Amino acid sequence: MRKLTPKQTKLLKSIHVLAAGVWITTGLVMLSFETFMPEKIQTGEHLYMANYILYFIDTKILPPAAITCLLTGLIYSVFTKWGFFKHNWIIFKWIVTIVLILLGTFASEPLIIKMLELSKAEGITALNNSYYELISNGQFILGLVMLSTLIVTVFISVFKPLKKRK
Repeated sequence: MRKLTPKQTKLLKSIHVLAAGVWITTGLVMLSFETFMPEKIQTGEHLYMANYILYFIDTKILPPAAITCLLTGLIYSVFTKWGFFKHNWIIFKWIVTIVLILLGTFASEPLIIKMLELSKAEGITALNNSYYELISNGQFILGLVMLSTLIVTVFISVFKPLKKRK
């Protein structure tokens, strides 16, 4: 199988790192927004807009970055010496990437959509709704765990602590 040239590999690595940076940044922005925005919310319109911003970031900005990481990782595995299963740290990255994309799609996004729906239907009173509070807190904790895992994965990518497979 044809391998990438050194120049192509550097370009691919640059795209991969940029996509990971965007993915991490969107996670940080979402968590920061969820942390500091509630004290500024005074009306139902504010609450709805805050949830809409989270929804927009989660559905329009974050997914292309995550998918770009997945695809550049795939190209990296196929067309460079790294492969899919030669190193434990690469296997770890594959597992984390796929799990985070699935969690984001099937766990986090539905929570954000429900928050958006409740804030639209109930306005500011949604903040007093125990169900809204439950899903908002759940979304925050899930986001924090996902972002922390992603950051750990970056360090594992840089330091490559897991031994090569035999």
